[in-house]
This record gives sequence, C-alpha cells and structure tokens, in this order.
Amino acid sequence: MELPRGTFRSIRKGIRLGDLIGELITTRFTGICSFSSGDISGSLVFKGGTCILAKVQDQYGDGGWAETRAREEQVIDAVLSDLNATQLQLALEFNKNAYVKNAGGLTAPPVQKTGAMHHGAEQKTAATSQLHVEKEKEFIKTTPLTFAGAVHPVQPEKRPAPNSPESGSIPSPQKPVTAPDVEPSPTEKEYDSIDSMDFDDVTQKIRKDVKVILKQLQLEHLTEK
Repeated sequence: MELPRGTFRSIRKGIRLGDLIGELITTRFTGICSFSSGDISGSLVFKGGTCILAKVQDQYGDGGWAETRAREEQVIDAVLSDLNATQLQLALEFNKNAYVKNAGGLTAPPVQKTGAMHHGAEQKTAATSQLHVEKEKEFIKTTPLTFAGAVHPVQPEKRPAPNSPESGSIPSPQKPVTAPDVEPSPTEKEYDSIDSMDFDDVTQKIRKDVKVILKQLQLEHLTEK
C-alpha cells in the first residue's frame, strides 16, 4: 500500500497479534499498524478503532483482514503511527483496492478482561451497599428515639436599661456647655478700629497735611480768606 508517513507513536515487540488488534479497537486508534514476524507481514489502517484498509501478505481489503483474523495467535513486532484527517483521506484515495468492508469478527481480549473487571467491581459495590444498609437498620433498632419537643428553648437574658434604678448606676450631672472662643473676622476688626478713633484728631491731621501739600504746589493762596 501507498501510505503517508504519519506521526510515529510507538514500537511493540513480542506481542500477540490478536491482543494488539484488540487494544487498537479499544483505544479507538486512528493511524497505521505495520507488523511483521517470521512468516507474515502486513499493514493495517484504522479510523477510530475500525480497520478500513488492510494488506497482509498478498491479500488486500477483506482478504487481508481475514488473514489477520487467522493469525491472532501469531507473536509479532509492530510499529504504530498516528494519522490526521488529511493523511487518512490520502491513504483512502491511493489504496482503493485495500478497502475493508467487513471489519468484524476479531476477538479483543483486552475488552473482555476489562468487562470482567468491571463486572467484578459492580458486584463488590453492590455487596458494600448491602452491608451499609444492614448497619443502618441495626443502628436504628438500638438507638433510642428523641423528640425535638422535649428540648426547652433558651430564654434570652433580661438586662436592665442603662442609667435605670435597677442597673445600680447613677447618672453624673452634666456640665454647662460654654461656647468656644471665636476669633473676630477682619471686617469686625475694622469696625472696632473705627469705633475707637478720635475723629477730631484725625481732622486736624488731615488739615495739616493738606496745607503742606498746597505749600509744596505753590497753591497757598487758596487757603487765604
């Protein structure tokens, strides 16, 4: 067959052919399985655990798959390679004479062993569940019944209000509250300075200053009566 290279996965040596095929079916392998032994060699292409192409010795397709079934007990060495969707499509297009139409009929020992182990686990689980049920029944028989109504509710503790006669504390007399000292604003300071002025003194100073100014400007005749 003309097959793409694929991506190498593993080499299996000294394995029974039937066991290897059963493992590939169980794991839903997609890729190429090329195997050989002393008197047999072949290539199988799988898609999701189903053989779709086969060539074993000179047999193609269903004939090659039938030859594989007849050699289940054969101990072989095998090379496994993964194929992606594009590579798988190429393999189908270039090997139409190797189509496998009937891939059933091959035993898969790993699947059978797994099924037996699963069945044994189910039996063990059922036995464990039954044992738990029996223990619960025995516990119910030996445990006295209690009623929720027999439990007295807890009454909340009453505490006297603060500063009441029952509390034993006497409120202390309140101190009179005095207004804090507030610094006067700049406007209030100006008003206070005006109130404290001696207007007669201010008038005399203004007149004296005016005479000095007129004298300097040589306008003294304006002050003569």
